[in-house]
Amino acid sequence: MAAVRHRRRRANWLMTEECVVDRPTGESEYDPKTHESKPKVERVYTGKCRLRQQTSYGVAPTDGGHTYEIQTTECHFPWRAFDAKVNDVITVTGWRYPFRIRGLINMTHATAMRVLVDAVVD
Repeated sequence: MAAVRHRRRRANWLMTEECVVDRPTGESEYDPKTHESKPKVERVYTGKCRLRQQTSYGVAPTDGGHTYEIQTTECHFPWRAFDAKVNDVITVTGWRYPFRIRGLINMTHATAMRVLVDAVVD
């Protein structure tokens, strides 16, 4: 077990990004200045993280005659930093767009909490 603790410290050392994680509450609030409704969110985490782009894997779907590669992006957080849920939104300081959690990664002897994310580009 000491080896796992050592690897968790190393994983934390690699987390050099700062981020916040917000969870949609299912409610919305009206902004009278913009005349738009925005979803209400609750902040569930503030702290460090790490983004990791996986290499392409062997799927090349075709959509409307366009073939493209699918890449997987992971976001890592300190072990048990918060209770991640699918659809939580991660905003990383300095990045142009937020990421939405699309899947949780479960592992034996995990050194960090890892989630699969998709970029939110509207």
